[in-house]
Amino acid sequence: MAAKRPCRRPALPHDVVKSRAGLVPESDYILIEKCQQNRNLAFIARLLNKYTTIFHYEAEENSLENLIAYLRLYCDSKGYEFDKIIATSHEMYFDGLDLKQTYN
Repeated sequence: MAAKRPCRRPALPHDVVKSRAGLVPESDYILIEKCQQNRNLAFIARLLNKYTTIFHYEAEENSLENLIAYLRLYCDSKGYEFDKIIATSHEMYFDGLDLKQTYN
């Protein structure tokens, strides 16, 4: 009896299977969205790691606090409303990370 050939397609995440079954509306690009989110999170992790290393912080949390303080200074210098930006990002986070993409 011949051995079974291994499947070359990776297993799909549960939410992708549900979306293809039509149980999740407007989710044709759910896999692409998840890949983009993973890339964005990896970018943030690399940024924090380098910032922590360059400025000799003890923990990434300290780096993150410092970066947020600099973001507030930047917003003040440009006339942006930092609190409004934080409130909007907070809403986007709780709406399922439907983050606005400004690039292709």
